[in-house]
This record gives sequence, C-alpha cells and structure tokens, in this order.
Amino acid sequence: MGANPLVVQFWLWGQDVLAGLLQAQGFRKMPNPTGRGSSLYLREGVGLHSSAAWLEQAGGVLVYSRPSEAFFYQDSAQGLPELNPARQPVPWAEGLSRFQPLVQAYEEGLWARLGPGYRTAQLYHLPALARRALPAWWAWIGRRPPSAGPGHCLEKPQCPQPGPGLAGPDRPRWLACAPLQDG
Repeated sequence: MGANPLVVQFWLWGQDVLAGLLQAQGFRKMPNPTGRGSSLYLREGVGLHSSAAWLEQAGGVLVYSRPSEAFFYQDSAQGLPELNPARQPVPWAEGLSRFQPLVQAYEEGLWARLGPGYRTAQLYHLPALARRALPAWWAWIGRRPPSAGPGHCLEKPQCPQPGPGLAGPDRPRWLACAPLQDG
C-alpha cells in the first residue's frame, strides 16, 4: 500500500473543523446519527467524519474507513459513519484515485482562499505518524511542497506580525502565520 496520504488529510480536516473552514467550504455540520462521537460534515454527496469519508456514486457509496485504512463500497449512505455489514472491499489504488479529485478540489479551494501560509503553518505541527505520509500527500494532491527556507512546511513558521482574520484568544496557534486573503 505504501504511505497513506489520507492520514495527513484527515488530520488537516480536523484542523479545518476547529477553524470553521469545512462549513466555510460549503459543508453542513450534522449531529452523528448514532448519538455519540463527532459530528458529520456533508456536502453534495460527500460525507466526512473523524472515522470515515464517503462519496455517493451511481448505485452506491464509496467509503474510506479510517480505523481500517481501507475502502469499501456499499449500497447507500444510510447509517454512516458506521459501515454496512454487506459492504464490499475496494482495491486500495482504486479507492484512493476516486477520492483524489475531491481532495484536490478541496485543497485548491483552501489555497485560493487562504494562501499557502495556512497549510504550511499547519503542516509544521503535523504529528509524527502523519508526517511520515507527507511526501505521499504532496504527490497525491498534485502540489509541490514549498521550497526549503523560511516558511517551509517542516520549519517553524516565522512571522513578524499576526495575520488578519480569525483573530482573538481562540485563534489556533498554527494560524498565527497564516494570513487570510480575501478574493
């Protein structure tokens, strides 16, 4: 299987939840139908949860299960994020390639809206397990990491002044060097 880029993406989505960015990108926050655990984020046939991501497709739903790091196909999104017992396994490369356009479009939207400083600052704080998958993530999203030097994603961000937006005492520390760009 190799390094799993979704390890990085799920951590980043978690950071985006904390900053309110999933909702800003058009996702609706919904309570978990099981009544326990984290919320669901839904948008146009896409579902995100801390334990799964899914894409509705003709005839069913492609699901990535984070605990098992595997893809499955099931007949509906009913009951997600819990997997349907009748689910069918999907080959790793196929599942990853089907999710790739979604993640690429999501990341492009964030980069266009917030600039490269947002992700660069987050990636500096990437946990060790996810950091091992970072080269696979860069390749999968179709971007090149920032060049080495000031602002490189593996170096501590340096900022002479805090950026605008998401200011105040609740501003996550990784946003201190990520100015918002309106556009």
